[in-house]
Amino acid sequence: MSGPLDFAARFLGRRGALVEATAGRAEVLLSPDLAAELGLGEHALLAERAGSAAHHVGYGSALLERMVASAARTVPFVTARAIAAPVRGIQARAAAEALVFRNGVFTVGEPLAGAGHRLMLHAAFTFHGDERREGLCVAASSLATLGAVGGFHEAASRGLEEAVVEPLDPVRLNACARAALAACATIASEAADGFREGSQRRFARDRERLEGYFADLASELDRRAARGRAHRGDVDEKRRVLQRERAAKLEALSARYAMKLELRPVALVLVEAPVYRIPLELRRRKASRSVELEYDCATRRLVAPVCDACGSPAPRPAACDEAVHLLCEVCAPRSEGRLECAACRGRRGGRSHRQATGAAGVAGSRELGGRAPAVRSVG
Repeated sequence: MSGPLDFAARFLGRRGALVEATAGRAEVLLSPDLAAELGLGEHALLAERAGSAAHHVGYGSALLERMVASAARTVPFVTARAIAAPVRGIQARAAAEALVFRNGVFTVGEPLAGAGHRLMLHAAFTFHGDERREGLCVAASSLATLGAVGGFHEAASRGLEEAVVEPLDPVRLNACARAALAACATIASEAADGFREGSQRRFARDRERLEGYFADLASELDRRAARGRAHRGDVDEKRRVLQRERAAKLEALSARYAMKLELRPVALVLVEAPVYRIPLELRRRKASRSVELEYDCATRRLVAPVCDACGSPAPRPAACDEAVHLLCEVCAPRSEGRLECAACRGRRGGRSHRQATGAAGVAGSRELGGRAPAVRSVG
């Protein structure tokens, strides 16, 4: 079959239609809702060439455009299985023992081989500022720990095969998708470093010009006052007007250069992959806690634990004294003494670090024009 006809057959099949394809033609049975959406009867013939009694689905045809528009309105979701080279348990144990725990000790249990799940999220990102930049990124997160699995897409993409995965908890899947979206925000922010630096240079240039303009006006006003050509009261009033106008211009300039990152999920892939589950017993002063980590066999790396306060990766965690919450280096910059735990405050009704910032991934962004770049997810 041709490209358009092959796309039409796969699209209709995924939407629940019965499709029987032959050379250059396809016979389909559609549900009433799908038939009404595409403007077809419940039984239809599709052909790659125009002029026959069948409906034309070639390039430029109205039917193909309706199918493409319908496909673009939904986020594709597929399942797969990752094939990875065998890994010995001793390697997983060594990776767990190399974990840096900044203010306590831990004991590593015996690794247990099993099947884990990764949710790979492909996202389109747009950076808005004085200009606009677009791109694509992909990130994976663990369904068990909600931690970002760095490098999983590159390591597993060549060894993926389509497979049926058992139904999983939709609430957990939604949380995993949010974790992957936060990881995409970090990747997109790093990818836009050059754009951000250029925008900062343009902001500094325009601000310097604006400050110079108002400095010249103030100097001229001072010269007129020194020559006695203006009344003191009039000079003071004009100076206040200049200050208000300067403040308004600077605010408008900052708003123009404020950075905003927009993320839109475009595809989701749920992957079953081999992992090792590793139990850890953490001890902080008189308190202790059990944590289970994952060693990813595709990337051959330990999945970093997640910060209990903000949900970001915590490759070098610290722990609070009350509940042994794991905290990243943003939530706990210092690990000496008693830590102020945002996770404990959140449990008592306070705000966590993520709630305070308002969006995942903002912590890694730089400020521009006195405003913090914002992240907005779409879809």
